[in-house]
Amino acid sequence: MKISVIVPVYNTAQFLPRCIESILSQSFTDFELLLIDDGSTDGSGKICDAYAEKDNRIRVFHKENGGVSSARNLGLDNARGEWVTFVDSDDYVSPVILEKCLESVNGYDMVVFNYQNVEGDREALGEPIGFCAGSIRWNNEEEKARYLDETFFHYSWSACIRLFRSDIIEQNNLRFTDHLNYAEDMFFCYVYELHCNSLMCIDDVLYYYTQRSGSIMGTQGRENLKNLNRLNEHSKAINKHLFSQDGFSALKKHFPLVHRKIIDYAFDLIQIDTGPMGVFRKREAILANVLDIDYFNNEARGIINSKKELKNRFGLVDGFRIYRDWRYYLNGNKFHYQLSRVIIRLCKLLGAE
Repeated sequence: MKISVIVPVYNTAQFLPRCIESILSQSFTDFELLLIDDGSTDGSGKICDAYAEKDNRIRVFHKENGGVSSARNLGLDNARGEWVTFVDSDDYVSPVILEKCLESVNGYDMVVFNYQNVEGDREALGEPIGFCAGSIRWNNEEEKARYLDETFFHYSWSACIRLFRSDIIEQNNLRFTDHLNYAEDMFFCYVYELHCNSLMCIDDVLYYYTQRSGSIMGTQGRENLKNLNRLNEHSKAINKHLFSQDGFSALKKHFPLVHRKIIDYAFDLIQIDTGPMGVFRKREAILANVLDIDYFNNEARGIINSKKELKNRFGLVDGFRIYRDWRYYLNGNKFHYQLSRVIIRLCKLLGAE
């Protein structure tokens, strides 16, 4: 069996046939389709069973409702393919997605492809969203650390736009984290990339995300402040996995900069609703919403202790600005913050970059 396609299903009877048909119509046929009925109450489970009776490539698993992560994990526990990919049950895929991915594998550990947001009956929303074209091979840990610090958060971390090697998943016991019920793909995709050494990016739209009211993606905007805590928990989970592994010295050293990226992403989401937030308001939001403030502060110390790396990556002025902000998040000292602003102005006047 070459590829396992895992589809978690929960109350998507309206979209499910379109999803299944798009997978069954693939030009590449050596795959299995695992439909994981996560306690649906709208007849989705019966739809899964009906398709399984018609096509022996389909296996159906019924379980009590436990969320998308537990459904995907059940699929991983039963997958037989050399490669694994995921499709959400309200989305659909290109008829050549599997063929294109396998053509591009060629010794790489992961394949990534572009996607398009759609509404209703395949009405496109905006422009296709790309990852990057071409291939990446990391020659050493420092290169991988820089990529994960600087690049991972520039693109969607959805598991649905990636093809994964099953042996990497199993050798490292990778699973989705059941307790992280927001952006659950982040942990899995980031940790997977920790354990691989190359990826191939296909510059084709092969996946179609359905945007609909009432979905997790459609309602998340109302709770953006809570994402500070949720994404802090993601950082903690990734950190725990990383530091449980032997090696990875460069990745461990630079992890506070990954934490910074995760928290910056949380604030990007918040500011969609609130507008720009100054550093004082951001610290208030952190103190009001982050439950494990000790972990947050520990990573903040790591950031302000990375002055040399901040300067190397962002230049003197921007690196010092990041240092200034995170020192304020940590200690709340407004005098030091204002003094740092004066120093930055002087640096600019002197032509420092």
